[in-house]
Amino acid sequence: MRIVLKLLPVLILAVLPSCDRPAPTTDLPRPPIVIVGSPRYDYVVDYEEFTGRTEAVRVVELRSRISGYLMETHFVEGSQVELNQLLFTIDDRLFQAEFSRATANLKLAEVRVERQKRDLERAKRLRGTAAISEEEFDRFASDFAEGEASVGVAAALLKTAEENLKYTKISAPTAGVIGRRFIDPGSLVQADATPLTTLLVVDPLFVNFDIDDRTLLALRRVVDAGEVTLGPDRKTSIDIGLPDEEGFSLTGKVNFIDNKLDPGTGTIRLRADVANTKRLLTPGLFVRVRLPIGAKTKQLLVPKAAVSTDQGQKVIYAVNDANKVVRRRIAKVGKTYGQEVVLLQSEVQSSDRIIVEGQQRARPGVEVNPQTPKPPAPKASP
Repeated sequence: MRIVLKLLPVLILAVLPSCDRPAPTTDLPRPPIVIVGSPRYDYVVDYEEFTGRTEAVRVVELRSRISGYLMETHFVEGSQVELNQLLFTIDDRLFQAEFSRATANLKLAEVRVERQKRDLERAKRLRGTAAISEEEFDRFASDFAEGEASVGVAAALLKTAEENLKYTKISAPTAGVIGRRFIDPGSLVQADATPLTTLLVVDPLFVNFDIDDRTLLALRRVVDAGEVTLGPDRKTSIDIGLPDEEGFSLTGKVNFIDNKLDPGTGTIRLRADVANTKRLLTPGLFVRVRLPIGAKTKQLLVPKAAVSTDQGQKVIYAVNDANKVVRRRIAKVGKTYGQEVVLLQSEVQSSDRIIVEGQQRARPGVEVNPQTPKPPAPKASP
């Protein structure tokens, strides 16, 4: 009991200072920051996307016109070659000898026919006299005719020998990218049978893609209505996207539509040409093709990042004049154009401030602190 009485003053002194402290203040939570943007109206073209594949405009498989042993190659595999550039050399010694023999045979035939011509002219002067009979005259005439024919045969054989000699030098029939060689120097080349290499023309390139029957009918209707031009003179433009990009960096022109549908797939083949000056494309590459199938129409576009899903319903969260979140329902979404998407049926107005970043902190009725996107930082100089 004495111990408790002694400690009581100490406890009282310890409690009294705490009574003078002010009550703690409670700070209200600040509204969360969200990034807002604005919908906009713009003219866009309806389209469909397909998978295409690139193809060389021209593919040349080089073969020899003569048989012989390959002596040399004069190109770097996989390089660009120019028109008439020397590519292969075949052993020409036998062909050079054949050319020389054909040249000599032609000269011999020409000398022979010249002598036969003089004999015939003398026979003509003596014809009708006792110095020559009709039988002898006919023989001179026949010899001259045979001599002329021999000259023609010798000239043809010389031309053949000359062409064969030229064929020992195999040059590029067109400019393009050459592939690997299929045969090494020293090997025997069979005429018109042994493949030597392939040569591809890759600028421009073809892009082949198949469209379904519904898209074909839609395309035909807009062409008939004059909304899209299609044909040899007025070609439809298409957008082409590469496998390593999200957008469409290249454009092409449709220059061919097949004349019938494939009954097995219900599709029809279209072909477009695309410039390939930077050599980004190579034959056999898969690409994405965007084909316009309508005229330009004015549509409401919003950033793709603004579209959210709430209980299976696509919505957009907007900020009203009191900086509180309101929900805008979306009934139908259209095509995507870059980082924007078309709203075909929705409650969104062009004057709305829509949330493009921070939707996880936005709930209907909650006050937020709307901010506009910061401008991109300037790129550093190289």
